[in-house]
Amino acid sequence: MNGNQQQQQQQQQLKVNINEAENVTCEECDNKYFTPTVMIKKLSPLVSPTGEETLVPIQLFKCNSCSHINKGFLPENRS
Repeated sequence: MNGNQQQQQQQQQLKVNINEAENVTCEECDNKYFTPTVMIKKLSPLVSPTGEETLVPIQLFKCNSCSHINKGFLPENRS
């Protein structure tokens, strides 16, 4: 596939009207604005690929209004 064909394919795939997408809101206060935040998990040396204790950052989103983190944003609730 040449560069022109790739560009045409990308343009075809991007025909999504974001205005039709559903807003995600805070489960606690119904606010629709969120701020990125980071949860850090600690991996045991027994399961770490390096054999050493490892810290793994996981990006989450907290509500701008009340700081709540929706359950669906937590790693244990993602599918």
